[in-house]
Amino acid sequence: MSQATTTVHQSVMMTEVMECFDYLSEIENPVFLDCTLGGAGHSEALLKKYPDLFVLAIDQDPDALERAKVRLTDYSDRLILARCNFRDLDGLISELFKQKAIPYRSNLKLFDGIIADLGISSDQLADPDRGFSFLQNSPLDMRMDPSSEQGAASLLNESSKSELQSIFRTGGVGAVSGVLAAKVVESRPINSTSEFASICESIGELNTRPGRSAATVPFQAVRIAVNDELGAARELIDSVHQFLSPGASVCVISFHSLEDKIVAKGMRSWERGEQVPRRIPQQGGVTGIGKLLTKKALSPREEEIGVNPRARSSMMRIFRRNEKEVGE
Repeated sequence: MSQATTTVHQSVMMTEVMECFDYLSEIENPVFLDCTLGGAGHSEALLKKYPDLFVLAIDQDPDALERAKVRLTDYSDRLILARCNFRDLDGLISELFKQKAIPYRSNLKLFDGIIADLGISSDQLADPDRGFSFLQNSPLDMRMDPSSEQGAASLLNESSKSELQSIFRTGGVGAVSGVLAAKVVESRPINSTSEFASICESIGELNTRPGRSAATVPFQAVRIAVNDELGAARELIDSVHQFLSPGASVCVISFHSLEDKIVAKGMRSWERGEQVPRRIPQQGGVTGIGKLLTKKALSPREEEIGVNPRARSSMMRIFRRNEKEVGE
């Protein structure tokens, strides 16, 4: 694990995030949830702008929490940092609610704003011990939570050819998923990022986009599988809206179309009123609990991409809950 106490991560779409939550200035003692703390850029900006804001910030990566503890030390009296995968959000919030560890509300609709930035952080990519990047030779790992059982090396070395083909196809590798799976099986054991990158580069069909390494998408596919990122995103979308206060917004930033489709489908279902928990009352004559404000995902501005090229693939979706409940 990294010993770094400062972050190199640049939080993306900061301008759009601050615009999304500008209504917080009208709320007395607002409460906010950061589902993916990462480099803590979004939380820091919001804490700095809103002096009465209280933030619950979670991350499954203990290194991220340690760096954030240092970065956010000036706001420690308005902040709870918790190690948690956002798929386990329901249990964490229920426990904190029982303990009254966060500002008390009369029900579980606690948060006046929620953000989830689903991307991998630059801190994780830069740490050679984590094995996320093919730009440096390191042991294959890719676990966002270092305590989880299976890393990338065991996944590549122990999965069957058909399982690997499914992992690559689901992760976006496409038509050559079977070819790559066969090459991986043939090349075992694979224990380093360089070894896996070389396998990817040996398959000509993966070298199709100018300026992009043949290893880019296969590494993404393995990382998605190791961390069950798509399953976690589905579970987040299935539960997070139940914690929104009336009139509050949830902002989700994705970095590939696989996650963005999950987010968009979920938010549209909230708008239509599908699969909404019974404990969430709905307004008379309105089938859903709010409105999807971004029918098309927002993209970063060219100025931001020029400063931070990793922002180029980010996509933002925003959903705002109805202002009033039934009977109000």
